[in-house]
Order: sequence, then C-alpha cells, then structure tokens
Amino acid sequence: EEERMAASARIEEEYRKKSEVEEEFYRKKKDLLEEAAVEVSTKAFAEQEAAAAEAEAAAQKEQEEEAAAVAAEEAKKEEEEEKTTDLKKDETKKEEETKKEVVSSESKE
Repeated sequence: EEERMAASARIEEEYRKKSEVEEEFYRKKKDLLEEAAVEVSTKAFAEQEAAAAEAEAAAQKEQEEEAAAVAAEEAKKEEEEEKTTDLKKDETKKEEETKKEVVSSESKE
C-alpha cells in the first residue's frame, strides 16, 4: 500500500512538473509571438508613415512645379503685353509723325 501511495505521489509530481514545463514553454512561446507581432506592427507603421511622407513631399513638389509654371506663363503674358503696348506706341508715334509730315508738306504747298 505504501509503495502504491509512493508511486502515485511520484506520478502526481511528474505530472505537476510536466504541467509546469509545458506552461513555461507556452508562456515563452506566447511572449515571443507577441514581441514579433509588435515588431511587425511597428515596422509596418513606420513604412506606412514613410510612404505617406514621401507622397506628401511628391504632392508638394508637384504643387510647387505647377506654381512655377503658372508664374512663368504669367510672366510670358506680361512680356507679350508689354511688347504689344510698345508696338502700339511706336505705331501711334509713326502715325503722328506721318500726320505732321502731311500737315507740314501741305502747309509748304
């Protein structure tokens, strides 16, 4: 009876130790998986943030290029308007000179 009780106690002790070992194993495995999940999430978030920053920089660059193109177009229009204005002034001067010459030649006659 004592041997049977001792054997039963040994089996219970072995079962308890086995349960502790398994519990420790699964706890460590869970911790490792949680750490890996945090690392993957952190990396994914960082990559997403980098991609968003890159997209924002590209959009800003595009806006700046558009603004520069608009400014260049406006400058070109202003230059053309100035040339047109200068040409009109020159034509007006020539017309006035022609009129003066006509008037002068008529007065000489």
